[in-house]
Amino acid sequence: MTSEVVVMNRLAVALAADSASTVRGPDGREKVWNSANKLFALSRCEPVGVMFYNDASLAGVPWETLVKDFRSSALGVATYPTLQAYACGFIEYLKSHLNFFSKEAQEGFFLSMIQQRFEDIRQLALDKSFEQFSSGKRKRPKLTDEVKKIIDPSLAEWEKKENLAVVGQDLEAEIPRLYDEKIRQIVGEVFSKIDFEENTIAKLLRLATLYGAKNDFENDYTGMVFAGFGSGDLYPVVRHIKIGLVIAGRLRYTRENDYEVSDGAPSHILPFAQSEMVQTFLSGVSPRFRSTFIRSWAATTSDLADLIVDSIGDLTPKQKTKWKKKVNQHADVALENIVKKFGEFHLNHRRPIYGTLIHLPKDEIANVAESLVNLNYFQKRVSMDSETVGGPIDVAVISKGDGFIWMKRKHYFAPELNPQFFMSLKKQFNGRQ
Repeated sequence: MTSEVVVMNRLAVALAADSASTVRGPDGREKVWNSANKLFALSRCEPVGVMFYNDASLAGVPWETLVKDFRSSALGVATYPTLQAYACGFIEYLKSHLNFFSKEAQEGFFLSMIQQRFEDIRQLALDKSFEQFSSGKRKRPKLTDEVKKIIDPSLAEWEKKENLAVVGQDLEAEIPRLYDEKIRQIVGEVFSKIDFEENTIAKLLRLATLYGAKNDFENDYTGMVFAGFGSGDLYPVVRHIKIGLVIAGRLRYTRENDYEVSDGAPSHILPFAQSEMVQTFLSGVSPRFRSTFIRSWAATTSDLADLIVDSIGDLTPKQKTKWKKKVNQHADVALENIVKKFGEFHLNHRRPIYGTLIHLPKDEIANVAESLVNLNYFQKRVSMDSETVGGPIDVAVISKGDGFIWMKRKHYFAPELNPQFFMSLKKQFNGRQ
């Protein structure tokens, strides 16, 4: 995983990204490298940057390669009127270079995703079967039955999801045509000791199709955060896009949220990927604690009403039902008040932070962005969790007048030993003047 933060006010936008990159080996073990580049200038000359998180490549092609190739292309040297148009230009570049992603790579990543999700279904069925067996049942439930209990609601849930408009319904027909036999092989491998009838296999095949055709990438995507200014933008803008696997020659992507600095919202702090510590800083309360507290309160008050009313011995069953309903109504009101109080506390805590942010100069908003990434790093460092946030933090500030400025940037080489690198950059800039 990773930690990335965007901080912006009317003057500029600052981007900060850590350098941790988690890779998983064939045996399932994970290793973290602290040298990944996740923050780039999207243009050599224009005030636009981009960060990515989650998956470091698209169909095996590193995002760093794609970003730098885009920068050298005709689309990459163009000037766009809005920040959103830069993001669209990058998407158009990917669509026009689908030859970068071989059919073998597209197929391999898609089938690997299906296999992983089927294995998750099988593992969940095994866990539920063992749970029922260990709870006191004499005979362990059949694994086939447990798998079926998971497939049916999962299929119903995926059928309800929105279609991914950018690939159209043709992908829904193309996936079975191209991959039906290979998906059947995966079903046979993952559920090797389970004798499924054809109806259940058909459901799994349908589920695999929906994984590719629906507007839900789960964890199989790259988050792209574009930030900066178009030629017509007075204040900074951020566009968040998720790009999924390339399947059957179709680029799958979805637009998330846009964030703009305006008179009504003059400053923003936007965390991406791992964000719990940033949310705690902004809210004054850990999101995990808040969620746990509210759930616990709801469960306690619900049980408490039953305990209190049932302990009154001279009430008839009808009276008990009446009083339980009445007490629960008061408990619901109390829960609503607690949620409301949390919201008010959050706003009161956040307001002075955002108020101060409005007036910060460019170097200070860079410090804010870096410090918030450091919060996530520190939390991982002192906990027993895997250190999925770490390494040097790259920081850049983008302003309308000064463009893309590096505040902190790691190099995998010693700059003083590689003058030709900077001479090459200088020639590129001079060639575009």
